[in-house]
Amino acid sequence: MNKELIINDVDQSAKFYFLEKPWRRIFLPIILVIVWEWFCFLLFKKYQNLLEDGTIIIFIPVIIGAIYYRYVIRTFRSKFFKQFAKENGFIFKKSGSVDEREGFIFGLGHSKAVTNVVEGNYIGYPMKLFNYTYITGSGKSRREHNFTIFELKINTSLPRIILKSKSLSFDSFDLINLFKFEPKHIKLEPEFDKYFDLTAPDGYEMEALQIFSPDFLNYLIKEAEEICLDLSMDTVNIYDDRFIDTREELVKMFNISKEITHKLGPLLKRLKDDFEVLHPYYQGNL
Repeated sequence: MNKELIINDVDQSAKFYFLEKPWRRIFLPIILVIVWEWFCFLLFKKYQNLLEDGTIIIFIPVIIGAIYYRYVIRTFRSKFFKQFAKENGFIFKKSGSVDEREGFIFGLGHSKAVTNVVEGNYIGYPMKLFNYTYITGSGKSRREHNFTIFELKINTSLPRIILKSKSLSFDSFDLINLFKFEPKHIKLEPEFDKYFDLTAPDGYEMEALQIFSPDFLNYLIKEAEEICLDLSMDTVNIYDDRFIDTREELVKMFNISKEITHKLGPLLKRLKDDFEVLHPYYQGNL
């Protein structure tokens, strides 16, 4: 792959990679697939009784091709995030630890993976931007969930407060299992309730509404309606339920994340004393 290629769109870059040398990367594999399928046809015709359960070999080239295409996409996505990190003066790591993450989403599913980690500091707050994948189900019900996540570290012990956009395409979360006790759904004003669900532990309703004020919610409706904010421990996570693979969209999410940092960072620091007073009384609800 061309190391000097500036990636603005992961899918388009992968397409260019294949079209750059079409005979080697497109036509030759197609010819090999045709030859393989013809070989399988002759083999099945001659040994039909022996190979009744062996039809999987017909799909071997397709499986190999799908695996290779997935590898190419992952390679370009990794390079895309690496370039983004360099352009913004951040550090890039190809993978990260799931155990180090704080947030409700990391308690869901299995086969979890943190990849393409962009790490740095913004106006005094440690931050990370990364891809996250987890799996639910198995066999035919197996489903892969992909996210782009912005993580902000705040020197404040936060209760678990979740603002989820109703337009997000991923399934509803079993929030009850993520709290020690049943969380409280906080009713928002009608103009906001049609866009968001706000959940917090019992006893923290006033603080949740102070954080997610009308001004802040109006900003989200205007700029970032389809995201989820998750506050827990010392972390603010911003979830987008897809891999962001274009520079335009990644820059947009990064700018939104920076604006959210400007809006929430100082406020959460000011609320630190309030949370420290409340935590001993409502610790069992967190």
